[in-house]
Amino acid sequence: MLTKGATPAEVTACRVADLPDNADTRRCLELRGQLGVGCELGSPAFVAPNGEPLAADELTLWLRKARLVRTSLDVNGSICRSLLQIRSRRGAKLEEAGR
Repeated sequence: MLTKGATPAEVTACRVADLPDNADTRRCLELRGQLGVGCELGSPAFVAPNGEPLAADELTLWLRKARLVRTSLDVNGSICRSLLQIRSRRGAKLEEAGR
């Protein structure tokens, strides 16, 4: 939205009903529901971790933190997949040696 010219005030004024109907939106709303954060059509689209509506002056920091969390999760997932792959190879080698 910001890249298309919307201001932070316009973005934070959005409601769930204003979001596109796609898989990402549906997944986010599903997670919000599980966390007890409002996901009705009139609910704020962008909220702080406590479920409170995000203020326009908080948007930049909120986006920066969201990117940092995503990067951290991606890196941690990559490390875990690599370690699992190494562990699987070692297990296969031990099995072969035990035969």
